[in-house]
Amino acid sequence: METEQISFAREAKKSKLKPFTITIIALLAIAIILVLIFTVFMTPMVVSGSSMHPTLADGEMILVNRVHGEVDLSDIIVYTRPTDNINVVKRIVGVKGDIFKIVKDPVFTAGNPTFTLVNSADTPTEKDIEYSISYSQTIDLMLLYPSGSFTVEEGEVFTMGDNVNNSKDGRSYGCIKTSSIVGIVLFK
Repeated sequence: METEQISFAREAKKSKLKPFTITIIALLAIAIILVLIFTVFMTPMVVSGSSMHPTLADGEMILVNRVHGEVDLSDIIVYTRPTDNINVVKRIVGVKGDIFKIVKDPVFTAGNPTFTLVNSADTPTEKDIEYSISYSQTIDLMLLYPSGSFTVEEGEVFTMGDNVNNSKDGRSYGCIKTSSIVGIVLFK
C-alpha cells in the first residue's frame, strides 16, 4: 500500500512538471523566433536629423524591413549614402525610367537663387512634378549630369527628404543603387 502511495506521489509530481516544462520550452522557442525576426528580417532604427520632418522626427524609432522586394515611388527607405557610407532615411521620388530636368532659370528667394528640378510626366494627362533645389544642389547635379537632365536607370532610385529645404539627398549626390538599400520603413 505504501509503495502505491509513493508511486502515486511520483506520478503527481511528474504530471505537474510536464506542463511547466512544455511552457518553458514554448516561451524559449518564441523568444528565439522573435530574436531572429528582429535581427535578420527587421531592424529597429532611430531617425537622426530633421530631413524627413514632418513625416519622421529626430530621435523617433522606426522599424525597417530588411528583406524587401521591389521598392516603389513614395516608399520611405533606409540606405547607405554613397558619399560617406552613413545609413539615412529618405523618400523615393524617382524610379526606373523617370526623367529629371534642371530648370536653369532661378527664382530668387531672399537673394538666394533657387532652381527647379522637374520629374517629367509619363503621359500628357499627368502633370510634371517640380522640386526646389538650392544653388549648391544645382551645381552638384550639374557636375553629375552636365546635360542638365538625367534618367533613373535600372537598379537605381532617386531620393529626397520630406524636409526639402533641409535635406542632403539625391539632389546632392544623384541616384543611388538599389543594392545600397538597407530596407523599407514599415512604421514608426
